Amino acid sequence: MPRKPSRKAHTVNLDSSHEAIADSESQTQAVLPQELWRNIVDEVATSDSNPASRKNTLRNLSLTCRSLCAEAQRILYRDIMLEDGTEMVRQISQALHGGAAKHVQALHIGNYHGIPGRRGRSSETFCVSLPFDRMDNLRSLSIESKGYIAYPERTIALCRFLSTSIKPNSLTTVHWPILLDNSLYSVLETQNSITDLSIMGIGTLDLARLKNPQFLPVLKRVKSSACTGTNMKELVQGRPVAVIHSPPYLDELEPCLSYAPHLTALDLSGITIYTSDGMAASQRIVSAAVNLRVLLSYRFVFYPNEVDLPNRVFGVFHTLAHLRSFGIILELRDQMPPVGGDATVQQPVNALQDIVLPHNLQTLFVSNTRHNLFGSVTATQLRQRTIHNGWDIREKQGDSDPVEWFDSEIREI
Repeated sequence: MPRKPSRKAHTVNLDSSHEAIADSESQTQAVLPQELWRNIVDEVATSDSNPASRKNTLRNLSLTCRSLCAEAQRILYRDIMLEDGTEMVRQISQALHGGAAKHVQALHIGNYHGIPGRRGRSSETFCVSLPFDRMDNLRSLSIESKGYIAYPERTIALCRFLSTSIKPNSLTTVHWPILLDNSLYSVLETQNSITDLSIMGIGTLDLARLKNPQFLPVLKRVKSSACTGTNMKELVQGRPVAVIHSPPYLDELEPCLSYAPHLTALDLSGITIYTSDGMAASQRIVSAAVNLRVLLSYRFVFYPNEVDLPNRVFGVFHTLAHLRSFGIILELRDQMPPVGGDATVQQPVNALQDIVLPHNLQTLFVSNTRHNLFGSVTATQLRQRTIHNGWDIREKQGDSDPVEWFDSEIREI
């Protein structure tokens, strides 16, 4: 079991030249209020949309003077992405031990695959070398761990470490696609401020513990990639869950429909529905989730002889009186290309004018993909209601992630 790093750890920055240069600042340097230094760095950070370029600029700013170094570090370490077991972990760990840990708000750990002590691997390259106990402002934790099934002891070890290292009730967002079992429970039970939880499913956990009202008491958003319907129901009921990302099968959502009136947003994009099955599925959702404000529908697959079917399937949603944002995902399976045309010519966005949309709808997102023997092509369309009750239409060739659109629509929920 890895030992937590001591608070007396050697203080080294991400770039050891930073402190040396900052300490040798000219005594004639102009003195500005710290608010102005902060404004300068914020302007530099927001004016560059390229992440790599922005990071390089901030690193250069941190080399100029002590005041700019402090403000540049505030942004550089605010959102950290790293791969476990790499030299980057060592460098970032040194910087965080040197005082930058207080700036960390979001931490993304990719490819967690082991613990210190493996032959030829330095413990300083593993994520457990990071000073979690000093990250007083850490709010979001995301971990990817591909080998959790083959090597469950690695996940258990990390859970034990995190449960004693992270400040209690500090996290609001946890993304870790593993099963919620006793090990992960030990981490989550000390974090009563979590509002956003993303896991794989629920494993060998006593459901009585899941029903504990003190466990995840303010949970608002749940995402599970492989959770049984019964377990999903136990996870959401009794908690203020307003947003659900459904598992990939509609049957797994069915037990939760009794809870559906409490939902304000629903993401069904992981579900694929074929042809006429969509009619019954849409009707069940509309009848239960009557208070939805944001809905990203399932992927609806149809064929050339069924071109009128999407209108009837999605027209059912017009009864959702509170719906403000609606996402539609269409996939046309056409084995043969049109005569005399390109094999991947995109069909116009499917007859949207004929769909009876909810009266108060403000935003309509449509992803339209055509598949055939020669390939596929996707077009996306975003419609937004204008002040004159018309539509401002923006079209894009190429794939646009529907879940990203969904996330942008629920930021205020």
